[in-house]
Amino acid sequence: MRGSLFIFDYLVWHYSRAFRDIFSLWFNFMWFVTHFFSIPLLFRTLFSPWKRLSDEYERAGIEKMAETFVFNLMSRVLGGVVRSIFLGIGLSMLLLITAVLVILCVVWLFLPALALLSTVWGLSLFFV
Repeated sequence: MRGSLFIFDYLVWHYSRAFRDIFSLWFNFMWFVTHFFSIPLLFRTLFSPWKRLSDEYERAGIEKMAETFVFNLMSRVLGGVVRSIFLGIGLSMLLLITAVLVILCVVWLFLPALALLSTVWGLSLFFV
C-alpha cells in the first residue's frame, strides 16, 4: 500500500511541481543571458559611437568638417558592428536555451516510462 502511494506522489510531483520548477529555472537562465549580454541596452544603443568616441564639429573649414564627419561615421559603424555581434551571440544563446527547454520537457514527459522499461529490460537480461 505504501509503495503505491509513493509512486502516486512521485508521479504527481513529476508532472506538476517539477514542470513548474523547470520553467522557473528556464526563466532564470533567460534572465541571466539577457542581462549578461545587455540585450535591451544593445538594442537601444545599436548605432551609438563606439566607446562614445566622437568629434565636435568646428568652423575651421570644410576639410576639418569632412574629417569629423568620417570619424563620427566610422565610430558609429564600428559600434553598430560590435554591438550586432554581441546581440547575435546573446540572441543565439536565448534560442539555444529555449531549444534545450523543449528537449528537456519532451524527455521529462517520458522519463518515468523510460525508467520502468529499462528496469524491466535489465531484469529480463538476468533470465536470458
